[in-house]
Amino acid sequence: MSFRRLATGAALAIAGLLAAVGIGLLANSISGDSVGLSAEPLSARETLAPSTQDRAQARAERRAAARQLARKRRAAARRRAQREAAARTNTTEAPTPVAPPPTTTFDDHGGGSGSGDDNSGKGSSGSGGDSSHSGGSDDD
Repeated sequence: MSFRRLATGAALAIAGLLAAVGIGLLANSISGDSVGLSAEPLSARETLAPSTQDRAQARAERRAAARQLARKRRAAARRRAQREAAARTNTTEAPTPVAPPPTTTFDDHGGGSGSGDDNSGKGSSGSGGDSSHSGGSDDD
């Protein structure tokens, strides 16, 4: 390998590195995004966790909301118990059902009482008619 060839290779390598750095800087300036640490001090303490006072206030608000919810539930249970008690005391005894008066059977067709036929339809005369009918129905 000759010196001239080695010097040319080294010069091309350095030129390639310079071109890569230049292209990177140009792309960074075009995009506008900054990379690295900013000049402002880091204030992570303010954004990562709430302060002790904020946590205590939030805890107090949660406890107050829980107490209020418990009061509402107790009041609703008390009202429900009062309604049930009032319903039990206001309920009157249901009157005992009265038996209907006895009905009398009579012949409404004007037939004789000794004939045994009340003219109520097939099968009711007792004369051995169609035994599948039981009474005064004419549903044939």
